[in-house]
Amino acid sequence: MENPLASGITFDGPARYRILVKGAIPCNWKDRMDGMSICQAATEDDVPVTTLEGELADQAALAGVIDTLYELHLPILLVKPVGTCQEAEFDPRETDPG
Repeated sequence: MENPLASGITFDGPARYRILVKGAIPCNWKDRMDGMSICQAATEDDVPVTTLEGELADQAALAGVIDTLYELHLPILLVKPVGTCQEAEFDPRETDPG
């Protein structure tokens, strides 16, 4: 796994993030999520999971997206810096801290 400390992410610079949340976010809320793409899927147990992915201007923008998710009462499963845009699929192993 890539070391986020070595990836060049800074507090005040742009970075690409993938955020997984339990629940559904309407696809037309892209502007509300600071321009991040919104992709919906479901786990094997039919639990809705939404993946947000995109470049954010800085960590203040990341905090704003996370705050919006908090206000929507959506449990955050994963916040991960990613180097390039990829097809994001929900993998429960990514949420395992061990």
